[in-house]
Amino acid sequence: MAKYDYRGIIHCHSTYSDGTGDMEEIAKAANDAGLDFVMMTDHDQMKPVEDGQEKWAGSSLIICGTEITPDKNHYIVFGDKKLKDVDKLRGMKPQEYIDAVNKQGWFGFIAHPDHGGTQKFGIPSYRW
Repeated sequence: MAKYDYRGIIHCHSTYSDGTGDMEEIAKAANDAGLDFVMMTDHDQMKPVEDGQEKWAGSSLIICGTEITPDKNHYIVFGDKKLKDVDKLRGMKPQEYIDAVNKQGWFGFIAHPDHGGTQKFGIPSYRW
């Protein structure tokens, strides 16, 4: 069985949420860097999917998911269709939104498993 080495980014935000680059700029940067893929994780929405942003952009595959972002315990999710009720997931407890994501056939992983907080901005630690 052949083995392949793929280079990419698994957690990236665009101007759809709090990122500084739009999807076109991110795709160009990915191609310029020789990346095989970029997994977009804009906060609490599926707008990039609705807008057709999940696609091949040159030699880089742009995959769109979302980052569920309640006050603590952010969770990154990906799947093969639009995630239903993404706006309601923020109000759930971690195990509830993990179960809701799994029920829709999506998969997820912890976004910041060792976040130590930021004293300067009053953000407490939210280690899982």
